[in-house]
Amino acid sequence: MFFADIKFQNYGMLLSDLIVSFACLFCYINISKCTEKIESNQLSKYWNLFFVFESISFLFGGISHSLISNYAGVLGLISWYMAIYGILCFALGILFESYPSIKGYYIVLQHVITIICCMITTILNDFSIIIIYCFLYLFIVIVINNQNKIISFKKESSRGILIGTFLYILSCIFFIFDIEFLSLNAGIIAHIIIAIGVVYFGSGCKNTIINCYKEGLETQLEYRQIKHF
Repeated sequence: MFFADIKFQNYGMLLSDLIVSFACLFCYINISKCTEKIESNQLSKYWNLFFVFESISFLFGGISHSLISNYAGVLGLISWYMAIYGILCFALGILFESYPSIKGYYIVLQHVITIICCMITTILNDFSIIIIYCFLYLFIVIVINNQNKIISFKKESSRGILIGTFLYILSCIFFIFDIEFLSLNAGIIAHIIIAIGVVYFGSGCKNTIINCYKEGLETQLEYRQIKHF
């Protein structure tokens, strides 16, 4: 039978992964409802995709962590690949919002590079390649953002993103150093922290999208006033 060898273990990891997955889904729905009332921009488009991919990633990750089956490894790879595309979309949102005139073939190139990265990771079975790739894209985001200030400590709209990022880093510390607390293993604690971080991150993303839209309207108004003058 196809599902005969499937058994589950470690329900704590499964539940914590599902909590993060639903938190990402909640952020996607929240941003989608908000952006229905305003004109869609590059941030809303790609950051929505970020939460979709991250939600799928943690869903497959939870099943992979708790599944005793030959399919567990495949589901784990899918989880990592979805996470990669999520980070790619987050970076592309800032890139295209900052440089609207950039050519469409650029995104095709980025997808090709991402697919190649996934293939190399699969062949070598070395997830450090994915980690390096993710940090590279985060570096690109930081460089582009420093030029355009879409996300800034001085902007109240983006504080949720900064708090969420801090919580992501904190979760990594718990996971890397295998810190346990109240009989909970490091993985479960890391997921709980990530879930809280996702809520902050999603709120910051929504507010930043609205803020960029308002700034765009102000720029258009100033242009019209100058042209009229």
